[in-house]
This record gives sequence, structure tokens and C-alpha cells, in this order.
Amino acid sequence: LLPGLVVKYYLNTNDAVVEQNELPTLFKNTIPNQQTIFAKILNGPDCYSITVITLEVNSFDPPNFQDESLILCEGTTINLTVNTGFSSYLWSTQATTNSITIDSPGTYFVTVTNKNGCQKTKKFIVSLSGIATITGVKVNDFARNENSITIEYTGIGAYEFSIDGDFFQDNSTFEGVAPGEYLLFARDKNGCGLSLPFTTYILDYPRYFTPNNDGYNDLWKIKNLETLPKSTLYIFDRYGKLLKQLT
Repeated sequence: LLPGLVVKYYLNTNDAVVEQNELPTLFKNTIPNQQTIFAKILNGPDCYSITVITLEVNSFDPPNFQDESLILCEGTTINLTVNTGFSSYLWSTQATTNSITIDSPGTYFVTVTNKNGCQKTKKFIVSLSGIATITGVKVNDFARNENSITIEYTGIGAYEFSIDGDFFQDNSTFEGVAPGEYLLFARDKNGCGLSLPFTTYILDYPRYFTPNNDGYNDLWKIKNLETLPKSTLYIFDRYGKLLKQLT
């Protein structure tokens, strides 16, 4: 404005002429999206002009701008991306492209600006996950229907477990396990992969044998007992008398 000119704002021309109900300098529109107000420009007490001003609200709600949660697997990188076509981009990393590559967990923001100067911010929440390491196993065996395997592990992921590589469950303990050799796995639910396999055994003894040379149960043997090379076998008669000790 030229020096000496004064501007006042009103909702209608009548208010502007009589200078009543003047609008504040910080005015929030009362009609959604588009509203007309009137500016009275004064040059002294008797010289003025009334100008129409249209306030237009440009909506800016780009798709897929809700908060997004992502998984970063240990030792890898992922891309955080928003659509192209905006006038500018500014990430919390100070990058100015529509996509960035990260290798650390955390919360990341990108603010995009359109041609009208409107802005929208998207938040990416990146959590770390990884492959488990099976550190050991607790075995309860020689217990028939109560034989069990409990997998011990370390890792920062969310895991499910298997003793055959096919069926997986959330619980790391498997109940009612039959005697035999088992290959244990832990799998990250976030898609970061399988642990290295871990071998263990469930041992149990036959409850009976029939040495009649018919080819069925003729021998009494504990399968995989060689995995416990320091084992000792005690044989008693029905009255509890020790008959034989074998190593």
C-alpha cells in the first residue's frame, strides 16, 4: 500500500460503508472452502474505495498419507517412499526426494508441498526385527505321553517355532512328543527369516518286548541312546532286585 492508506475488512458492503463490525486482522473464515469479504481502503476521512476479496481454502489430502509402520530386518535397508508429483519434499533426515533409504529403526517424517503451497506430513514408524538364534533346548523324555521339547533362543524379533520345519506354533514348548530325532527352527513373524536348524532327540524306552522271533518287538532297545554315551542301564526283577548293570 501507498503511505497514508489504511485498510479495514468487513463481511459486507454496508458494514464497510458505515464502518461497523470490523473484522480482526487474524480472521478465520466462517463459510467453508470459499468466502467473500470486503476491504475498505481509506485515504483520509472522505476518500475511500471498497474492494471485494475472495478467501479460498484449497483442500490438500493426498492418498496413502496415514501413519505407516514398517519392519527393518537386522543388517538390511528399506526404502521409505511417497508419491511423485508434489512441488517439494522435506524429510526429517533433510533429504528432498520422494524416497529415502534407511538402515536404522526410528520414526521418520516427510512433508510434501503442492503447487498452491499447501503441505501434508506423513509419519513412518520403523521397528527392528531379526533372525533368532537357538541357544539350547530343554528336553523332558523317558516320560511316554509327557515327553516335551522347549526351545531356548535369543533375538529381537517376534518368533514362531517348529520341530519339523513344516508346522509352526507361537509357543516354544511342544508337548506329547514321540521318541525320535527332531530338527528345531525359530521363524521371525515379521519376515526376516529362519534360524539355523538345531538338532535334538527325545528318548524313551519300550514298555514291553516279545522275544519269540516273529520279527516284531523281538529286541528291547532304546533308540538313539548313543546320544547319551554316559548312560547306565539297570535291570531289576519284579521284586526290585538288581539283576544287571550295563553301560
